Amino acid sequence: MRRAERFKSAIGMNWVHSYRDIFGPNGSSLLEQELKFLQETNGKVDKQKFGPIRTSDLSDCLMVIVDQLLEDNFIKLEMRDRLGNANLNVGGQGGYHTNSLPEGGISARDKLKRFGAQRSMTDYGGMTRRGR
Repeated sequence: MRRAERFKSAIGMNWVHSYRDIFGPNGSSLLEQELKFLQETNGKVDKQKFGPIRTSDLSDCLMVIVDQLLEDNFIKLEMRDRLGNANLNVGGQGGYHTNSLPEGGISARDKLKRFGAQRSMTDYGGMTRRGR
């Protein structure tokens, strides 16, 4: 659900673009049809059980890719913010120390936690880079 909310927010901000495929019924776009026929069932985003489109493979792939790319961008944004706001004290006595948050206040990691979180305010578990 969290992934779907982020995907919906990214589409609403015009951050996601895709080509129009011809794999759907009568030469229509299968991805477009899958996204139209997704539904929320018991707190989960799922495909229809009956009707013209009963698959969600393309939409699931696109949501995973968009979510991972957004996560990577926000992590890199946090690193750039920290580097950009660091004071360089060359040869300072006692070494070089940085604050945990940029001087602007909110970190990019906190921005990512709130991005697309209209329904859920729980922490996003995908922030760690385990297994890569």
